[in-house]
Amino acid sequence: LAYPPPSPFIMLSSLVSPNSCMPNTTLEIIRILLQKFSSLLSLLGSSHILSCIHHKFKTMPKHSIDPYQRIMLGYAGFDVLYGFFYWFMGTWLTPRETGWWGAVGNGKTCEMQGFFFYFWYGSAVYQMTLSLQMLLLVVYMWTPVQ
Repeated sequence: LAYPPPSPFIMLSSLVSPNSCMPNTTLEIIRILLQKFSSLLSLLGSSHILSCIHHKFKTMPKHSIDPYQRIMLGYAGFDVLYGFFYWFMGTWLTPRETGWWGAVGNGKTCEMQGFFFYFWYGSAVYQMTLSLQMLLLVVYMWTPVQ
């Protein structure tokens, strides 16, 4: 009898330590790959926002750039740093000793990732600032100059 070749996920599952956080190693691999894919999409979007606003800063006079674009510049900047170092690099920066799939880091890379984790506070502050600006513009009918 010829047995069918094992699936790629079963072969990868043998690389995962039993110390995994997920109940099933295949689910852990799928979660990590989806996390990296979705964070890559976020990085592409935020990078595009940064490049568009940077182009406006180079071509237009400084006083003609409205506050919305300045807020989005900071928001996208924090999102790129947080998204790359925490979500995209994810398990690659995690110490190898954890046994997580894809963990190849050490203590220093884990500390670095912990530093960039707190950049989500910057994103949250910029999101609140953006919400406040929209409230003032729409509800209270302020102009961008105010």
